[in-house]
Amino acid sequence: MTCIIDLAFVSNSVVHIYQETANWFDEFEELLPEDEDDEDEGRTSIDKAMVNKWALALASDPMYLTSKQREYLLEKLAGQEFSKLPTFEVLRRAETIFQADFRQVAEEKLSDEIRQLREQGLNLNAIALKLGISRDRVSGLVSAIPKKR
Repeated sequence: MTCIIDLAFVSNSVVHIYQETANWFDEFEELLPEDEDDEDEGRTSIDKAMVNKWALALASDPMYLTSKQREYLLEKLAGQEFSKLPTFEVLRRAETIFQADFRQVAEEKLSDEIRQLREQGLNLNAIALKLGISRDRVSGLVSAIPKKR
């Protein structure tokens, strides 16, 4: 069952977000013990501008596409501010922003890198190791690269 739907997109460097919650989920939340409700109240006081700032910084990072440790990448970007960040919200928003705005360009750049490495004579395993991605991913991207005539 779907309980919450989040819809987000970026237009003119502004993130637009819409959230819809199922009626049954609101009733379910009322049944939860009080201490969990306190955590929910803490979430409502999250600084959305701060979440958007760090989510955009994370999603636009060149390492985002290939990173398996995005929380660590966020920690490197945020430095001392990391401990103050609502990590889950930033990571979730970053994924939304990345999918909407950066994925296509990042995939094209990665494909270009793979093509250049193939032209240098590297095999799929060497490329995967160099780029920090799986061999299967490299293979899939190589097959999508148009052949030169």
